[in-house]
Amino acid sequence: MGSLFARLDAAAERVQQGVYGERWRLVPLRRAGVNSAPAPDPDRAEREVVGIYRDAPTTVSAPDAYDQRTDKRPGVVTGDPIVEIDPRNQAEPPLDVREGDLLVRLADGVTWRIANAPPDGMGRLQCRVLKTA
Repeated sequence: MGSLFARLDAAAERVQQGVYGERWRLVPLRRAGVNSAPAPDPDRAEREVVGIYRDAPTTVSAPDAYDQRTDKRPGVVTGDPIVEIDPRNQAEPPLDVREGDLLVRLADGVTWRIANAPPDGMGRLQCRVLKTA
């Protein structure tokens, strides 16, 4: 049995997932080689997970004389979107999230590619995501 803090953290996480959590479909992908396009990973099945989407608000910090229209061109990332997934609160089998996998928000069908998914030290995955469609 874990420490009191770990048990309280897990309980708080369950409440947050219940209030802020959204349903996502995890689509595992892999590459056959460096220059190949990603394809479905036959070793890992698609599954539904619950995660909390967060995006830190950002503002353009540029002088008034700067032409801000150039900051609106495609490909410029201005936020730090994260989908926080707690593997402890997911259905079996154990969760296997990797760089390059897709997360599809079931509410609106928006697709995100996982750039990386480092753990936060308490068991949660902080999936930094890039919007694809």
